[in-house]
Amino acid sequence: MANEYRSIVEYFGEHEGYRCGYCGSKDTNYSHGMWAHRMTTTDYQDLIDRGWRRSGKYCYKPKMDVICCPQYAIRLDILNVKLTTSQKKVLKKVHKFLNDNIRPHGKSGMEDENGQRGGMLIEEKPGQESNENVADTMPATISDHYMRVDMDAIRKEDKTNDSMSVPSSTVSVANNEAKVKEPKSQVKGADPNKPPCKKAKLIRMERKQRKLQARGISLDQMEKRASKGNEEKTLEQFFSEIKKDAHNKLEVKIISSSPRSKEFTDTMQQSYELYKKYQQAMHNDPPDKCTQKQWIRFLVDSPIKVN
Repeated sequence: MANEYRSIVEYFGEHEGYRCGYCGSKDTNYSHGMWAHRMTTTDYQDLIDRGWRRSGKYCYKPKMDVICCPQYAIRLDILNVKLTTSQKKVLKKVHKFLNDNIRPHGKSGMEDENGQRGGMLIEEKPGQESNENVADTMPATISDHYMRVDMDAIRKEDKTNDSMSVPSSTVSVANNEAKVKEPKSQVKGADPNKPPCKKAKLIRMERKQRKLQARGISLDQMEKRASKGNEEKTLEQFFSEIKKDAHNKLEVKIISSSPRSKEFTDTMQQSYELYKKYQQAMHNDPPDKCTQKQWIRFLVDSPIKVN
């Protein structure tokens, strides 16, 4: 029973240089290594703090003074993490998908559950040409269009030999380019029937106040929040904004892969397909290299035992 709380490792020590997986050199990678048959979480944490790494059950520590590509661990303090602007935008897209089933569509807009993108929707009326036919009949440039209009006017003038009355908007040709002369619009000032314009910042503040009032927050509570200043939201606060009656549900589970739990076994093939897709897309690995056996050895098998 006491052996369950002890680590059992097989130390390999130093060895000759071998191929580097980063730069591709044949004999410039040096490290200490050991095979962990069993390891407690406390011992594993101590190894990580000293620069050790793990791949499956194999643990290794690069020799930073002689290795070709030194590897430095970057630790993220998850309790004090601050979300970036791009990460907040991604979370907002997640909210729209979970709450209203609106899916992101490329870089320019969003798509609702029916596949419609935000923005204007152009419908073709009966007897109206499609966009492709209209594009075929349109002139190549605006100048060509106005030149065509001007030539029609000249032909009419030659036929009638009469002086034509110049309309309010005439077409003239100068320097082989068509120009349109339009009458200057008279500026009458602001429309008294419309409300005065507001700054975008003020509109956002009023919209926020209406949302808080709809949630039952009084004006005094609003002032207290404003006096505290802008506080950074945590990741938990972002996810707490998901509605209880959301269209989609987000469920996060921690399951055991070693020993394998039933949940892991049921989704094992899906996990492997995701790993294979990632390796081919991000690391350009060939399909024959992304075998299930390698995936199990690299990510699934683990010597770590809970203390």
